[in-house]
Amino acid sequence: NALDAAMRAELAAQINAFKQQIPPEQMAKVEAQLVQMKDKMREQKVNEFIERTVLTQEADKKKIAVTDNETKEVIKSYEKQIPAGMTLENVLKMQGMTLDKMRDEINFRLRAQKLIESEVKGESTSTDEEIKEYYSKNKERFDEPESVHARHILVKTGTADNETVKNAKKAKIESIRKKLVNGGDFAKLAQENSECPSKSKGGDLGTFSKGRMVKEFEDAAFSQKINEIGPVVTTQFGHHVIQVLEHKQASSRSLDEVKEQITGILQQQAKNKAIKDYIEGLKKNSN
Repeated sequence: NALDAAMRAELAAQINAFKQQIPPEQMAKVEAQLVQMKDKMREQKVNEFIERTVLTQEADKKKIAVTDNETKEVIKSYEKQIPAGMTLENVLKMQGMTLDKMRDEINFRLRAQKLIESEVKGESTSTDEEIKEYYSKNKERFDEPESVHARHILVKTGTADNETVKNAKKAKIESIRKKLVNGGDFAKLAQENSECPSKSKGGDLGTFSKGRMVKEFEDAAFSQKINEIGPVVTTQFGHHVIQVLEHKQASSRSLDEVKEQITGILQQQAKNKAIKDYIEGLKKNSN
């Protein structure tokens, strides 16, 4: 029927958009995974449609509306998150979506949110015993792994580089390092020379734990002294000069330190269950 065809078309559009972002050499593996996932994805689409329908019917019954300004505010918040050099239309196209479709989705979500906020009342309170039990079962969740806060400057290298180009690039990174050692402004030199997107932040990569960076970079970052301008490090991406701004050792947080956080988690879990029960009730009473 028409509904089934529309859902198949939407699913195909999403899968196609996903494929566009996969490197060709990984496509065979991804295709095999998609075949296995298709039935599950379709079942998820059906469930989404049912929930969307019963929530929309109830919002219509309660005469819940959304203004243009409310929708525009959400779109503005999306636009603020778009990477430099891209437009909202570009991002939506990559996701297999259009601007009109996104507006419809925002409108539905805002209406559903207003409905649920008006119908699902009250906040649960957690006992000390519940908090202790959650902490004991999820203690590792609150462990802080060893991490560093670092920035870098990258001069990219490529397999097509000949000896002359290789030597020039190595000389460039060594020259940059020398300027840094002599007191040069790291952020300014990164903005002027780095070939990593982080140059817009002065080369700042933020804080990261082990397993996030390639081995050569990680080994250097986790072994350098704070504020030291390290030796040139070469990875598959090119030549780097790294400066570590902060280095935190692994640690565990006590129950007292995370009690407030656990209370919030348990409250959110209770709220999610109440919302799920509310939607299941709508489905049960719907045709």
